[in-house]
Amino acid sequence: MTIDPVPVLVAGLAIAWLFAHAAWHKARAFPDFTATLARYRVLPAPLIPLAAPTLVALEIAIVAGALAGLPAAFLAAGALLALYACAIAASLVRDGALHDCGCGGPPQPISWWLVGRNLLLVAVAVIPLLPVSERPLGMLDAMTVGAALLALAGLYAAMNALHAARASLEEWV
Repeated sequence: MTIDPVPVLVAGLAIAWLFAHAAWHKARAFPDFTATLARYRVLPAPLIPLAAPTLVALEIAIVAGALAGLPAAFLAAGALLALYACAIAASLVRDGALHDCGCGGPPQPISWWLVGRNLLLVAVAVIPLLPVSERPLGMLDAMTVGAALLALAGLYAAMNALHAARASLEEWV
């Protein structure tokens, strides 16, 4: 059984956008990202200076691979998202004291919501690995893909902003 190429294309490009956004955020504020990574306490401190640039490089490689449609990129994206979900969950179980997940955008405290979001993104990352029906893509398909990507990027940004705002509001109360 095969699926239509449009949702596969949307998922693949959404993963590329997500990792481009994440890599840009980490690279732009690299010292902050490195400090956040250390605060997760999932790696020994001596490995943090090696792990931080490796994660940024891996995210950039995922972007390039996803744009090229390489299956390994989507497998790596799913694995990295699952790893991030596990790191957040481990920190929540330990003490839940991180006030910024390091996900990009407005600071968001770690939460079970972020674990769930990352696991949902794992499912999105594997969609491009599904068998696709052979049909030519037309102009309407291109417009649909573009509109879907804009909608998904807006939804992602809005959900992150709402999560950050909720956390700020809880600090006031």
